[in-house]
Amino acid sequence: MKKYSFLLTAALALLLGGALALTGCDIGGGSGDDTTGPTTPTVPTVTTTEDTEDTEDTEDTEPTEAEIMNAADFGADAVIETLTISNSTQFGDAKTAIEGTGGNYVLNITGTVDVADVSITPKASAVVSLRGGGTLHRSAGTLSGLFELSEANSTLILRDAVLQGHDGNDTSLVGVGESTAEFVMHGGTITGNTSGGGGGVYVYEGTFTMKDGTISGNTAGIGGGGVYVDYNGTFDMKGGTISGNSGEKGGGVFVDDEYGGVFTKTGGTINGGGTGVAPDNTATDGDTNGHAVFVNTATTDLYRDTDAGTGVGLDSDGTGGNWES
Repeated sequence: MKKYSFLLTAALALLLGGALALTGCDIGGGSGDDTTGPTTPTVPTVTTTEDTEDTEDTEDTEPTEAEIMNAADFGADAVIETLTISNSTQFGDAKTAIEGTGGNYVLNITGTVDVADVSITPKASAVVSLRGGGTLHRSAGTLSGLFELSEANSTLILRDAVLQGHDGNDTSLVGVGESTAEFVMHGGTITGNTSGGGGGVYVYEGTFTMKDGTISGNTAGIGGGGVYVDYNGTFDMKGGTISGNSGEKGGGVFVDDEYGGVFTKTGGTINGGGTGVAPDNTATDGDTNGHAVFVNTATTDLYRDTDAGTGVGLDSDGTGGNWES
């Protein structure tokens, strides 16, 4: 009986010990007093491209018309100052700034600005762009144009303004007189002026490039009612219209090839006709004196009395044909 009593006591002790062991164990992997159950494993954070993209709108905006013109006229990194010209005082202030400090300028012409005997001469390597759709009117004076290009690498660009002269003037509205200077006409109008040669534009050395716009209603006593191309000057006509001008020879254009003047027409229209009524250009010396164009050469002069439309190319050296002489 004692034997069985000992065995029963031993078995009971084993059962109690096992229960006590179970109450002290950790089945969740934490400390023994953790009663929250199993620990949830940490999930790593994955960063995607969408998570890091700037939420702001980063789409490129379209450049404005002014920005496009600025890049074309001055280059992408140029420093530009913009001046508004709505009266003669502001024109005088612009003259002071452009001729004093130099640099690149946009002149926004608004309304009609009457300008007396004052002209602007851009500094060397400066660019001046005329915009705004207004009119610069040479209202008085006889011995100056509106713009004179006589400094090295100076450039005048006409976009959409009007340059207007008067009957009593004796100087072209734009003069190009330095071998590296250039006048570029992208648009706008040159009109209503009188001069001895080149009622609208006079090119003595340097270059005039006409891409668009209108030269009309100008008069020259000698020749080139619209444009006079003199000693070593170059006129490159790619577009635009020259009409309703008059001069003794070359109602529209006079070219002095004998002294190095060069004229090339690859586009645009120069009216001929000689009726004296716009849109005809008229050589007041009559037919064979170039109602549209006259070229003075050392040998045989060239002329074009009839219209020279967009499909009619002309070269002052006589190549390419289309002359009527």
